[in-house]
Amino acid sequence: MDRINLFVTETLSYDVDRHRTGGSSIGPQPQSGIYPADPYFKTFLGLREASAKTLAHEYAHHFTLDTSHNVAGAANLWADLRNDYWLWRQRSSAPIDAFRACAKSIWTK
Repeated sequence: MDRINLFVTETLSYDVDRHRTGGSSIGPQPQSGIYPADPYFKTFLGLREASAKTLAHEYAHHFTLDTSHNVAGAANLWADLRNDYWLWRQRSSAPIDAFRACAKSIWTK
């Protein structure tokens, strides 16, 4: 894989953005029943609900490899808090090594 696909719309449907944050990210999906495997990373933005920080927040999930596996609700909450904290530190010029976790990922080659 060689890209993160970004999809932008006026608003995201409830099944994509249950918490109305304006953003959602998913990683590669295995084959499921009649649906083929999907090898791509995707970020969805709904402009009506998104804030100025939503895109960076959603991309952080890809860069820390959160979207390379399915996570439960509690784990996703922790990832959200962790990434928001790291983004806050990064805006203060602190380097965040964890954002380079994807550097050795198969999709960066």
